[in-house]
Amino acid sequence: MYLTRDNGITTKCGRLLLCLLLVMLCLGGWNVTGYCAEKAQGINVNGGLNKGISVDPFKKTKGFSAVTYNNKSGLPTSEANTIAQTGEGFLWIGSYAGLIRYDGNTFERIDSTGGIANVRCLYVDSRDRLWIGTNDAGVFVMEKGEFRQWGKPDGLQSASVRAISEDDDGRIYVGCAAGGIAMIDTSWELSPLSDARLEGKTIWELRRGCDGLIYGLTQNGDLFTLRNGGVVSFLGHEECRISGIDSILPDPGNPRRLYIGTEESEICYGDLENNFASMGKKDISPLTSVNRMEFINGQIWICAENGIGRLDDEGFHTLKNIPMNNSVEHVMTDYEGNLWFVSSRQGLMKIVPNQFSELFERYDLPPAVVNTTCMYGSKLFIGTDTGLTVIEGNRKADRVPLTKAVTAGGRDLEASDLIELLDGVRIRSIIEDSRERLWIATWRRYGLLCYDHGKVTSFTHEDGMASDALRAVTECEDGSILTNGIGGISIIRDDSISVFDGNEDGIVNGDILTAAEGFRHELVLGSDGRGIYILSDDGIRHIGTEEGLGSEIVLRIRRSTVQNGYWIATGNSLAFMTPDYQVTTLREFPYPNNYDIYENSAGDLWVLSSAGIYIVSGSELLEGGPVDPIFYGMNSGLPYAPTVNAYSELTEDGDLYIAGTQGVVRVNIELPFEDMGRLKTALPFIDADGRRYYPNDTGRFNLPGNAKKLTFYPYVFSYSLTDPQVSYRLEGFDQEDISVPRSRLMPVDYTNLKLGAYRFLMTVKDPVGHDEHSVSFRIVKGKEISAGTIGTLIMIAASLILLGSLLIFTSLYRKRGHLEDRLFFSLILSNLALAVGESLSYLLELSSSPLTREMMILGNTVFYIFLVFFPYLLLVYLQFGIDPDRARVRKFKLLYGIPCALVIAVMLLNLKTGWIFTIADGNVFRPGPRRMAWIPVIPVWFYFLVMFIKMWKADKRVAVTGLILVGARLVWDLLLPSVSSISFIYSLILVAIYLDMMGLPLNKEAP
Repeated sequence: MYLTRDNGITTKCGRLLLCLLLVMLCLGGWNVTGYCAEKAQGINVNGGLNKGISVDPFKKTKGFSAVTYNNKSGLPTSEANTIAQTGEGFLWIGSYAGLIRYDGNTFERIDSTGGIANVRCLYVDSRDRLWIGTNDAGVFVMEKGEFRQWGKPDGLQSASVRAISEDDDGRIYVGCAAGGIAMIDTSWELSPLSDARLEGKTIWELRRGCDGLIYGLTQNGDLFTLRNGGVVSFLGHEECRISGIDSILPDPGNPRRLYIGTEESEICYGDLENNFASMGKKDISPLTSVNRMEFINGQIWICAENGIGRLDDEGFHTLKNIPMNNSVEHVMTDYEGNLWFVSSRQGLMKIVPNQFSELFERYDLPPAVVNTTCMYGSKLFIGTDTGLTVIEGNRKADRVPLTKAVTAGGRDLEASDLIELLDGVRIRSIIEDSRERLWIATWRRYGLLCYDHGKVTSFTHEDGMASDALRAVTECEDGSILTNGIGGISIIRDDSISVFDGNEDGIVNGDILTAAEGFRHELVLGSDGRGIYILSDDGIRHIGTEEGLGSEIVLRIRRSTVQNGYWIATGNSLAFMTPDYQVTTLREFPYPNNYDIYENSAGDLWVLSSAGIYIVSGSELLEGGPVDPIFYGMNSGLPYAPTVNAYSELTEDGDLYIAGTQGVVRVNIELPFEDMGRLKTALPFIDADGRRYYPNDTGRFNLPGNAKKLTFYPYVFSYSLTDPQVSYRLEGFDQEDISVPRSRLMPVDYTNLKLGAYRFLMTVKDPVGHDEHSVSFRIVKGKEISAGTIGTLIMIAASLILLGSLLIFTSLYRKRGHLEDRLFFSLILSNLALAVGESLSYLLELSSSPLTREMMILGNTVFYIFLVFFPYLLLVYLQFGIDPDRARVRKFKLLYGIPCALVIAVMLLNLKTGWIFTIADGNVFRPGPRRMAWIPVIPVWFYFLVMFIKMWKADKRVAVTGLILVGARLVWDLLLPSVSSISFIYSLILVAIYLDMMGLPLNKEAP
């Protein structure tokens, strides 16, 4: 083709179209998937990232729980050597009993028949594969449920593996006992690290540093660094200035600087290259023999033989009052920020946030039965059977000074301190009134005390009270103070006492357990065995079992502004009473022995009981249908049970200070316990007729069409103390959601599911259902053809039609003996091969059979080769068209062919190595481990750039027009981003060439 000629309208059109297509193809290009590994920072010894902690056990600002697991509490063994977490959310524990998987509910021991029976170390690499170092069977890697093993027959010098790490190139280093280091490359080839200084030594630790170096420690105390499969530096223990080294920790902010843990209760810090010439030391006694150190929250956490400690800006601290304190081997944080520790003697321990803050332990108070709590300004007043405790700031107050202490009759109590005055006195109830006075109800000692800014007044039976045996005190809306107890009730208004004293006022049983003010200022009284009495201007009204109460022992009456009525706790049930005194016993509530009821602004009830705390929606409870309350007991963070017939403070902010059997527990009943959006929700695998399937790179499950039974394995990975509600539904099959607590989430079976596409939808709600997070997973049973795939196949079919037509016409009108004709025929045939390879890639992807993977690799290899070969031939063809000097064409043919030949050689090598691309499970194309999918793109861009330059020299008008019309390719990408059309674009280029060829002479002599 001669671009310098003007052979008529068809030739100009052909040139114009050809230039446009070349520019469009060069600038618009094709979609190349980039594969970039995130730069790891702060990697722990097991390959994970230590997240910021969810709660700090060294501080007293938030509540936490330390929960241990051993063979008596779910863990299949009483010891643990190591722990790691993979990306989907599973925790993996390595122990002498083997490999154990934990999902937050169940510990599952992995079958040890394959050799994984004695696990010493774990490592999660940059591709989320779990590496397992065993004590006697070498090293394993687990990927999508499949295990691969390397042992002594494969080149390991020792089958006892003690440390594993990974470098920036994906090379795995395996440290052995008395066996030095072996390396496993990305092609799974194992080779020993040849260095006489490490051969035969026991590798104690391998740590990846921020500078890309692998830092190592031998059992003897030798320090070394590795890079690119070789030793960079080595410092023998004889020359090292630090002796007795037990563990190392690379400084994540300063390359070549290390923290060194020793057996002599010291942490040293210095420069490895200078042999710690300038070295800092920190005494960490009483801890000895540091097993592991980790950076978490910018602080150094220390695991030692006799406990756990931390180095931070404030110095060194040991973690006290926790159950794990012996042979602590490792610490890490999970994705929620919970702390996990392992001990080779005590098992597994987690430290997690606890919405229930135990105040007595925090302030070092001895356990005591608490009857009442009250916030008075910034002070917490606590009434017990033996007196008054006051917490102020971060400590227990020693005194509450008194300026005056008298009885209502004027007798001097001779006291200067309120705490001292109440020493040994049983306190039943404390409240603060609207005038900022404290009212303290005592049992048979001082009656009712009024503390008014330093002055105390005592109201007793001698002063006109119904009794000195008081149970509770309440303020009415008019400011009067109501007390109840044995003998009836007393009302204090403006220092004047009114008494309703039992039988004389028509109250058969004068022992009043609870009292509340009604909506019309009447008094609603709950008695010990005679039900409820309503005292109003109209007289006294009695309500008992005949009126709907389940029991006539009434422990608590709480007025509800949300439901406009009264919540009632009786001796055997809960009940609700309307303002006109219609009573309904709530028989759907599952627990009978309830003490008190608190209601939050959303209408949720917090029911304090002898078993713990139940949380239930008040509106759902009143509807009368089945309810499933959230329960918090000892296993879910509540330290101990509430005290019977006690009175707890509920502040305006929603903080409830629960009077408990061993102290005070604080919890906020307004705030959600956990952000549901943070929880990992996963469907990691599906079983189809007993065979396990994993999602492809796009997250889609491709299941065989002939599968009869499908088993879905949904997980919500939460390792905290909360138990959120989980709803799931298979869209396209299930008609409604199925809801269960996370702790009861089980595998789901589907039988004889029809062919087609489905979505498995999971929704996680907080325990009371106010916050939720939803995810979905795509499942295809049988074959599914997407719109993008259909579009691509249409484009390939159009390419084949165009190419077939060109073959026919060129066979009829051109002679194959001419050089330009031979080149043109070669262009057609190369594009045919490209179209066939491209169609194979898409057609075979529709099959889920692993037998087609090799054919896909072959098809993609053909595609890549002719992707480059076509523009190479086109460049030679243009060279001949511009300058028909055949000798010059042969010269350029060889010169231009070098990049093409190199790409072809690399692609053929890819058949063995998979460097350029691989085929994942489910027949999905993905870049290879060396991230080299860009290699064929460079020569293609080179060829088209040279062609554009040649066209510019041949005809500038054609080139300028192509630049103006380049937007067409961009529009294609915007409108049809999922449609691949490389062979079709190449076919259009050939059509343009053919239109140009029609203006050339038909009868040239063959060379």
